[in-house]
Amino acid sequence: MSLEIARIHINSLYFPDQSKPALKNINLVINEGDFIAITGSPASGKSVLLHCITGAVPKYYDSKLNGTITIRGLSERTSISDNSGIIGYMMQEPQSQIVYEDVYDDVAFGPGNLCLEKNEIDSRVHKCLKLVGIDYLIHNNVKELSGGQAQRVVLAGVLALGSGFLLLDQPTAELDPAGRKDIYGALGELCHDKKLTICMIMDKSHEVLRYATRILEMDNGTIINELSPKEYLEKLKSNKQPPRIKKRMKSGELHGETIAELKGVTYRYKNGNIGCENIDFSIKNGEFVAIVGTNGSGKTTLAKIVDGLILPTEGELRLFGTTICKKSKIKIRNDIGFLFQNPDNQIFNDTLKNEIAFSLRIKGVTEDEISTKTDDALKKVGLIEYKDAHPQKLSRGQRQLLAIGCILASDCSLIVADEPTSGLDEFQSSLVMDHLFDLNQNGKTILFISHDLSIVRHYAERIVVMHNHCIILDMPSSSLNDYLLELKEIGLDFEDILE
Repeated sequence: MSLEIARIHINSLYFPDQSKPALKNINLVINEGDFIAITGSPASGKSVLLHCITGAVPKYYDSKLNGTITIRGLSERTSISDNSGIIGYMMQEPQSQIVYEDVYDDVAFGPGNLCLEKNEIDSRVHKCLKLVGIDYLIHNNVKELSGGQAQRVVLAGVLALGSGFLLLDQPTAELDPAGRKDIYGALGELCHDKKLTICMIMDKSHEVLRYATRILEMDNGTIINELSPKEYLEKLKSNKQPPRIKKRMKSGELHGETIAELKGVTYRYKNGNIGCENIDFSIKNGEFVAIVGTNGSGKTTLAKIVDGLILPTEGELRLFGTTICKKSKIKIRNDIGFLFQNPDNQIFNDTLKNEIAFSLRIKGVTEDEISTKTDDALKKVGLIEYKDAHPQKLSRGQRQLLAIGCILASDCSLIVADEPTSGLDEFQSSLVMDHLFDLNQNGKTILFISHDLSIVRHYAERIVVMHNHCIILDMPSSSLNDYLLELKEIGLDFEDILE
């Protein structure tokens, strides 16, 4: 008989100023060795359920919980720290959980707070970094890592705690296909061999189905289905719709002048690490271009250069016909919209309407026009009912849609989107990409980064492939099938589990 790890009984959970419960009618038992994957509709309560299990809700979030949660038979817990040796928790955004600049120090932080011996801490750090595949980055600065590499650092830190029960919120959302396969393989092995217990929220990757023992489907704050991986896979196959291939109103031959051009561009970080190297790249007005590559290949660095956020250490950057330097980049960037990989890196106002209105006020738009543009943008992204709410009350996917709304309202000519579907499910991903596609069809130029080749092939008209900080391929998306072998060799592959 399996050892019971957790028993969750929630009649209802309410947050202030909300008439509907965030969670309701949940009865869940988690046993030792379980590998549970939770999926569901946007804002269905998945992350809130994990917060309840950790004890953060209701102890540290203003909320009213009617129910009981027991971990290893104990229902009364005084603080989250009391559970640090029992529960390991990984947040959705890795930047929210990194506390040190050095990779080694960050992974060592948790074991250090458990007052372990130095030799034991050192052993855990090396072992866990190797387990997640980034032991070669052990003394790097986390600020210079890619999003996927940072996510691996956080997972290593959680594993280093030595907890037998892991709660993971989309642990591979920012990883490339090869990275997802490696991480889920390692977690699956720990569950099977070490009786590690995992309860996680699924991202778009279905690789986890190879290792999960149960799939929970959530909607409207409750668990509506409990399925085996086989049953869930069959449901996916039966519900799978053919991809919506986007029909373009214009061909590449009709694009206008070059609006962004990089000649011999190299960017080196302060510690000497290379972000990208010897880049020759250009974008024409009205193009829809995707940049693909594995974690750490230089994609985000290139995107930040195109946006003017950082300037090349070598080579020339021209935007809208102007050579960019420190003096000229501020004015030029007014016509460029940047969508960060993590929407929280660009959202800072107290309400949705003020968030969208911010850039419009800087541009001198009248208040009447701001009101009209704000409402119109929020309607287009489906968030008008939350216009007076604080952005942090939204789900991750909704915050990403809010960032899209800001771009819709600002009417920029060039839009640079860094992993715009990271951490989103298929439905939310389609919403974001459809908005970018519509902007492109209305004359905007789109440059976006993605690990998801199925999204890339259905939306982009041109694909740029990066590897080891360089551009190795630049091709029309119609030629993608001719390069599948080359892409697979560098760690990029289509999800094939549904085939």
